Amino acid sequence: GLVLVAVALPTVAALADDRPPMKPTRDATVTYKTVGADGGHTIKMSFSAQTGLIRSDMPNMQGYMIVDRDRQKSTMVMTEQRMFMEMDSRMNPQAQAMTAPSNGSFARKGTATIAGTACTIYDVVHDGQTATSCITSDGLALRSTSQDGRGIEATKVEYGALPASYFQAPSDYRRSEEHTSELQSLAYLVCRLLLEK
Repeated sequence: GLVLVAVALPTVAALADDRPPMKPTRDATVTYKTVGADGGHTIKMSFSAQTGLIRSDMPNMQGYMIVDRDRQKSTMVMTEQRMFMEMDSRMNPQAQAMTAPSNGSFARKGTATIAGTACTIYDVVHDGQTATSCITSDGLALRSTSQDGRGIEATKVEYGALPASYFQAPSDYRRSEEHTSELQSLAYLVCRLLLEK
């Protein structure tokens, strides 16, 4: 599974004829449900059009993950412990789950309406794996499924300006220089929910 979530965050170099939007062009928050064998989980992802940052929140989790795809950095924020940890996305599978691969090909297959929002359906091939994704004209993936039917589908789409502070660790939180068990636990759960096969 890496293609599954990678397609959900399209930054993939694509064929010019069928190229979907590569990044969201408006601030938005999308609530997703997991589908298929891993169904039943909820993930809320917020996208900053200006900075390209992504924030991922899951209900019942006491923290969130911020991913900076351009800098290949991620930040795990633990609200209960009032601490955060910065990581190199290239070295962390949890962050890789939210980072798209650098190449792939897209084939346009039609259109759909998901969570009341129109999107274009694409078949995506990357590293020999195929997935299907439905991407809006402003760059949000509303559905992404792998060949075995596992994936995510939007249940709610909200557009609106998001403050820069929403994509940062609070200034009074302490930085952790170690991969503490609390942070690793959150990172593991994020990875498991997004990548588990």
